[in-house]
Amino acid sequence: STAEFWRLRIGIGHPRALQLEQDVADFVLHPPRKDEQAAIDEAMGRGESIVDLLTDGKFEAAMHRLHTRSAL
Repeated sequence: STAEFWRLRIGIGHPRALQLEQDVADFVLHPPRKDEQAAIDEAMGRGESIVDLLTDGKFEAAMHRLHTRSAL
């Protein structure tokens, strides 16, 4: 984020960090496996759960909710 904009960043990691021999472009562009899709869906839900706080300017509360395991 910058001083003017906040962002929600969802990463997928890097193939080398996961001990995969796959090319980075192929890793990023391949359709996710079921377990990966579940993690993506959870991350998106966690992001959606803080939109109300962000639009109200409650950034600390949003970060707390986002990083608390029971956010959903």
